[in-house]
Amino acid sequence: MYAARGDHILAVELDAEGSTSLTLSRATPGAAYPAGLLGLALGTLGGWVLFGWASRRTAGRRTLVQGPAKVLYGVAMLFWTAPILLSAPLMLAHHLSEPHPRWHVPWEWLGQPTLSLPFLLGAVLLLLVPGVAALPHRRPAARPLAGAPGPAV
Repeated sequence: MYAARGDHILAVELDAEGSTSLTLSRATPGAAYPAGLLGLALGTLGGWVLFGWASRRTAGRRTLVQGPAKVLYGVAMLFWTAPILLSAPLMLAHHLSEPHPRWHVPWEWLGQPTLSLPFLLGAVLLLLVPGVAALPHRRPAARPLAGAPGPAV
């Protein structure tokens, strides 16, 4: 049984064994949603700039530098998307099958904290990508333009 008044939510649950669970919580404040969207936008922009820099920095470099950066990024994205692909359908089915006065918090839809190890491994791999991109490299010597005078002899 769920009851709400103002921003307070009371949940009373009875299970088959006869035990009772009573929970009193507060509803999510309205400002949390725009703040979450702003955080998503800033995080997306920051990630785009950072990995755009890493891509630009590794472009045209030897395969020994460019290859690991691509592999690290690809494996990190796999580690990040796998928990979401596993947990989001389960959370949706859970919410549609039983009544909820409010939905579970967003990180549970992303598979957290249950599947936090793949997320942590993906974050470590993503931190290695800019490190690989920041490795020093030699720039090719500039070739003179066609028709430009050569060096004085």
